[in-house]
Amino acid sequence: MSSSIPRVYSLGNSAMTYLLALRIAQLPSQPKVPSIVLLLNDQKKLNRFLNNDSKIVVKSRNNNKEIYHRQFMASCVPPILSNGEVAPIENLIVSDTSSKFITTQLSKYNKSLKPETNILFLNPSLNLLEYLHRYHWSSDQTRPHLFMGFTSPVDVGTIHQEFQLSLKMKGRIQFHIAKIDGFPPLSSAGGNASLSLMSDGQKNEKESNTFYKLFREMSKLRSGIGSDLVSFDLYIDRFHDLYFAQMEKLILESCTEPLLAVYDCVYKKELLKIPGAQDLIRKLINEQLSIIGRSYPSLNTNPNYSVIFDKERIFNLVIRDLKVNGHKRAKLAQSLNQLNQTNINELNGFFSTLGKYKRCSCKWNDMLLTLIRGKQSITKQRALDYHYL
Repeated sequence: MSSSIPRVYSLGNSAMTYLLALRIAQLPSQPKVPSIVLLLNDQKKLNRFLNNDSKIVVKSRNNNKEIYHRQFMASCVPPILSNGEVAPIENLIVSDTSSKFITTQLSKYNKSLKPETNILFLNPSLNLLEYLHRYHWSSDQTRPHLFMGFTSPVDVGTIHQEFQLSLKMKGRIQFHIAKIDGFPPLSSAGGNASLSLMSDGQKNEKESNTFYKLFREMSKLRSGIGSDLVSFDLYIDRFHDLYFAQMEKLILESCTEPLLAVYDCVYKKELLKIPGAQDLIRKLINEQLSIIGRSYPSLNTNPNYSVIFDKERIFNLVIRDLKVNGHKRAKLAQSLNQLNQTNINELNGFFSTLGKYKRCSCKWNDMLLTLIRGKQSITKQRALDYHYL
């Protein structure tokens, strides 16, 4: 990397937010106090961070012993120049499980986000990306350079006492990143949404963009440098390849997780034993593919569209997932039982919102939304009612 260290701002409360900041901070080019600024929720949280010696602490998952820590700069307001004007944010990484939190925080820093700003959304929901393009940055001229990044696995650890990260895994994380160009418009007019070949401009950007440079350097870090932190394997993808992969993943999850919760399944394989469940899965797939086709007609121009979103192919992928990963626990059902917020709005809510916007049938996804929200409500009521104790 160049001698000039790019300043990176980090926004969000997920474990991946801390892990990515810690790994970037370990680059050899970083000073003792890394050129990374944590954007915290509010002044109270900032005060708690300062009282914690401005440190993010990594603890062992086995014995809760501290294995690494690093000090960071932090703020809870937009950066200000010496003359009192709001300073631009050149690079921003955003990672949080709540889309509402992200959109609220982005509005707070709106004056610092310029068309030249690089913003990476880490493991975002497609609902969030749709909202940002339709409402927050609807104009191509004012929209910053947006990137989306997805990690596998998504869940790398848990946060304890706000600034302590407990890692759940060792090894390497797959990190796929793509610049969001050609985001499919919600319109009836088709466009050339596919990019079968990479232009010279895109190739040059891969070499010169700050984010790409930064993450390339980070991926070269070996695990064990100063800590037991996991390492990242970096993959720079084309937008539509990564977008299609995430859309496919969304369909698979939204066709199984809500049904697993409705039937009170503990393990994914149990859904295969329930009479009529596979018929419901087919109905959901058919409805979701119809909504995608009606909402994003420009995607049809991509030569891979008809293959990727073939009904029988998607159904076979769902059944295969239930068999191969049958021993894994049903995540949404587990969230309900633990009285946590579910991601149903990011799953079937995505298709329901699109269906209503385009005035097409979304009755099966609406049904699951109603069932899960009702189940969430009654589960909380039972937890608070002494008759059930």
